[in-house]
Amino acid sequence: KNAGLLGFSIRRLSVEAPTRVACALARALSLIESGALLQEVAVVRGLAAVDAVLDDLAAGRGVGKYVVALCD
Repeated sequence: KNAGLLGFSIRRLSVEAPTRVACALARALSLIESGALLQEVAVVRGLAAVDAVLDDLAAGRGVGKYVVALCD
């Protein structure tokens, strides 16, 4: 497999480039409000299911966000 996770610190970016963050958040909220931006969220139950999700992502079949539920 060749898959990975990527993240960034919004807190640090807010300190280093507050205007950039404010503009990006305003644009994102505007897109959400207009219905132009839709975010699919899939809940995956348990860590055992994560391997299959990573396979899907590596194969280009992943869409939206995946949230791993560790308890009910």
